[in-house]
Amino acid sequence: MTPAEVSLAVESVSKNFGGLAAVKEVSLRVERGERRGILGPNGAGKTTLFNLIAGDLKPSAGKILLHGQDITHMPNHQRAYLGMARTFQITNLFPNMTVIDNLLLAAQALDRAKFSMFRPIQSHEHIVARAERALEQIKMGDLRDIPIKHLSYGVQRQIEVALALVEEPKVLLLDEPTAGLSPAESAEMVGLLKELDPGITILIIEHDMDVAFELTDRLTVMHEGSILADGPKDEVRNNQTVQEIYLGYG
Repeated sequence: MTPAEVSLAVESVSKNFGGLAAVKEVSLRVERGERRGILGPNGAGKTTLFNLIAGDLKPSAGKILLHGQDITHMPNHQRAYLGMARTFQITNLFPNMTVIDNLLLAAQALDRAKFSMFRPIQSHEHIVARAERALEQIKMGDLRDIPIKHLSYGVQRQIEVALALVEEPKVLLLDEPTAGLSPAESAEMVGLLKELDPGITILIIEHDMDVAFELTDRLTVMHEGSILADGPKDEVRNNQTVQEIYLGYG
């Protein structure tokens, strides 16, 4: 695998909280356009690993590379400029604002240009274009002018994906995108994510193994801070140790 084909590389990364080793010398390489699932029971270290990749935590040891560039000590907003975006398990929307206004604020926050306080956001055509493109990607243009508070929780979670797409990411981190959703809402979310640009590299934390198998090409299973198994999803599904340890947690 050449450096140009690797979107994200994690090299011997560890994270300690006092005497607790939450992540232990984890290494992984994610190819451009790959859909990679990160699985594991509670306490496995997958969320800590995501926080390290996103820049919300700094590693105790090791390196993280984005498209070959060392981002280990780079703050998360700078990672966004390099093409990394993230969603969270909980919604991060302004409920009294419309869908498009939420997206416009996200687009403005990412723009490096200085804005005049006397000009409305809508007057910046490139900002509006980014927001509109993100809304088109999730096929919810009809909800453009509806306040967030009037939307179901499942739809709000899909709008969260659009917030990340405003960043026009090359690498997208999805933190349990189906958490708290009904089976029908989960199916809608899976359908949305499967339709995203295949050029975007996607990492997904997911508790639901069925969802993970449907959305990903490869799986990395963590246990007690370390990688237990890593490979094509069918190979990992048939791994006896994974079945005993991961599936044993229910």
